[in-house]
Amino acid sequence: MYFPSKKSVIFGGLMWGGLTIGLIAVISEMDWVGTVIISISLVFWGWVWFSTGYKIDENFLVIKSGPIKAKIPIKEITKIYKTRNPVSSAALSLDRLAIVFGKNYDEVIISPVDEDKFINELRKINSKIIVAK
Repeated sequence: MYFPSKKSVIFGGLMWGGLTIGLIAVISEMDWVGTVIISISLVFWGWVWFSTGYKIDENFLVIKSGPIKAKIPIKEITKIYKTRNPVSSAALSLDRLAIVFGKNYDEVIISPVDEDKFINELRKINSKIIVAK
């Protein structure tokens, strides 16, 4: 089952707007190196923006964001809690979930659109997951 990432209008506006303004500025200056660099940045940001999501695939949670992909065994997830931590992560919104997993209590932050359904699907596979709200 696939869950797309929530997308914050403010977050998206800052990134898309900033890069677009930068592209217009370097094009108007006829700075071709800058144009290429910002164009590549726009393509990369588009890849992240349109591909960020989370898939429950059998016994794994697969997290994908642009070129980054992580696979977490659902049986290793111990806790899920809400957070607004702005740390860089595979989340396109500040309305986020932190997932704690593994023996070292590793943590990943994501932002699925339908949090309740997402958590329920994970708990169907691992009923021991603690959900702290």
